Amino acid sequence: MKTQAVALDAFADPSRELLGKVGFGKVSVLRQPQRPQALPLPAMPELPPRVDMVMHHADGDPVLFNAAVAAGARGIVLIGTGAGNATPEIVQAVREAVARGVLVALTTRVPAGPVTEIYTHGGAVDIVAAGAVPTGTLRAGQARIAVLSALLATDDPAEQARVLRAALSEEDPALVDA
Repeated sequence: MKTQAVALDAFADPSRELLGKVGFGKVSVLRQPQRPQALPLPAMPELPPRVDMVMHHADGDPVLFNAAVAAGARGIVLIGTGAGNATPEIVQAVREAVARGVLVALTTRVPAGPVTEIYTHGGAVDIVAAGAVPTGTLRAGQARIAVLSALLATDDPAEQARVLRAALSEEDPALVDA
């Protein structure tokens, strides 16, 4: 991810060790990144599906989340606090949106570390149980692209969630087409 606006070394992965180093006339590769296979490139509709990002804060209510649904969002990236937490009111809004066929992904505003299901009472445990897909270490902009890809892959909401989960995991992407 981009971690600095204008520096020469502006890109990093704050959640993992370095991939390598460049210096003293040589490149040292320290580890190989693990990447899932790319999703098949779908046909692009005239207008892409709307995917909104909604930032949560400690005492946030579901007004902005519900406004995104009302505006026609087919996907929403919920940016939680901490390990991917919100409030019980947000959990209910996620549950209702998913029931309407909206693909909801859960990320965190914290710069490093994964979304982790460790808290209830509006935490990631409850948000994921309500139907949101946790995005691991992807941050909002990255998660938005993943959600858009899943929406373009199929029109079936359950299949969209499965495609998104497969793209974010070690799952065999070939199973997505099965």
